[in-house]
Amino acid sequence: MRHSEILLNIRALLRLYSKNGETIRNTHQLTEAELDVLAFLGNNPNLNTARDVTEYRLLPKANVSLAVDALIKKGYLNGRQDDHDHRREVNPFS
Repeated sequence: MRHSEILLNIRALLRLYSKNGETIRNTHQLTEAELDVLAFLGNNPNLNTARDVTEYRLLPKANVSLAVDALIKKGYLNGRQDDHDHRREVNPFS
């Protein structure tokens, strides 16, 4: 398989991922970043800091921070700040 074919297949998968999430986003009034954060946390319960999401999902820190804050306000996440390094640990669906 050529590099260009691989890249086209990756783009097709990303479009499919986005399209499938559209119904969920619309139903629950979530942004794409919010849904990405929830999906990541749901699939990786032991990786539960904004830093983990940023590092593993390659999302910009600002987007993750805004998404986490919004998800806490919407009741999808509970968050607590670490007393030592001030990072926020998040727990989905609790």
